This record gives sequence, structure tokens and C-alpha cells, in this order.
Amino acid sequence: MEKQLAFIFDHNKCIICNACVDACNKAYGNLNWRKLIVFPIDNAKTALSISCNHCDDPKCMEVCPASAIKKDEMGIVTIERDKCIGCGFCSWACPYEALTFGNDGTMTKCTFCEDRIKAGKGIPYCVEACPTGALAFGWVEKGEADVNYLPPSNITKPRIVIRKPKEGSIRASVIHEKKEENYLGLLLFTLLSEFALGYSLFRLPYWSYVA
Repeated sequence: MEKQLAFIFDHNKCIICNACVDACNKAYGNLNWRKLIVFPIDNAKTALSISCNHCDDPKCMEVCPASAIKKDEMGIVTIERDKCIGCGFCSWACPYEALTFGNDGTMTKCTFCEDRIKAGKGIPYCVEACPTGALAFGWVEKGEADVNYLPPSNITKPRIVIRKPKEGSIRASVIHEKKEENYLGLLLFTLLSEFALGYSLFRLPYWSYVA
């Protein structure tokens, strides 16, 4: 399998300082692309720093009616904002809730600091800001994200490697279940958007994978 860029997170090194989140928001205008989620674990706490996982099989890209989402040769998934119609369908397809609306009404998400990396000017701001090395990035052949607080990795094959806590198990459910009936309004809006653009959407079976 071809190596691609991935985030690497080590629970055992995270001190829950929020530096990764602050650095991302400072660089990109408080769009909340990265989240730090705190869990109870035994008699202590641990956290997960997560953003877009730049999946091998990104459902956001699969369902976009405007073909505005792309995955490049490095594995980075990006949104072409000039093509985005702001339907929000991608945000419902993503099991990690990684996409948000920008101030202009189009969708936004983590870009892996693509411009910095490709220009050789640095590493992702979130990784750079982490004082303990809990958040890193590198080239991996596949992600390792089969943990009990994230959706099964076979849904989208996320490019994230998670070093599990040494003791205990996390007992929180951080990704809320998406009820299929909640899609109706968004589906109607998206179908109307597609009609206006001359597109057709025949991808509904993927819903069976989104819990």
C-alpha cells in the first residue's frame, strides 16, 4: 500500500493544554478544524486531538454533488472552495464531524497545512505547537484508528495513527450517532442543488455505513 501523510496521536504524551487547537484557530481564523476531546479514564483524564483524518475512502468526497472535494497524491483531502455550493452534505457524510461552514457559506476543513508542507516551509501548525510531541505527523501505509470511541475504521479508512493509553479503556462516546431520518431535509436541499447544477445523486446506499 502506498505511503501517505497521516496524523499520529499519542494519548500517553498529551497534557490537555489545547495548544494544538489554539494554533490551528490562530492560523485559520477560528474555524475549529481541530478539536481536543477530554475523556474520563479510570481515576484520571485523557484526551484525543482530532481533525479531518484525510481518509483513504473519504465519504465527503464521494457524496459531494459539485465534485469540489479532492484527494491528492500525498493523501491530503481538500475542498475547492470556488466549486463548493455550500449544501453541507459532506458534513453529514463524515463520521468524524470534521467539516464546518466558513464565513462565506462554503464548507471548510483541515488542509493539513498543505501550502506549508508543499512549499517546504514547515509542518502543520497544530503539530508544531504541541509541547510534548503527543501530536505528530508522518508517512504511513495505513491508519490505525480502531479504538472504541471512534467509528470503525473500515468506513472511511482514516489516515490517523492513535497510540492507545497504557492502562484502562476509554468509556466515552464522543462522536454522536447520526440518525438516518435527520438526512431528509438536507437530502432535499442537496437534490435541488444538484438539479440546478445538472447533477444526479445515486449514492444513497453509503448511508448504511454511517451510524
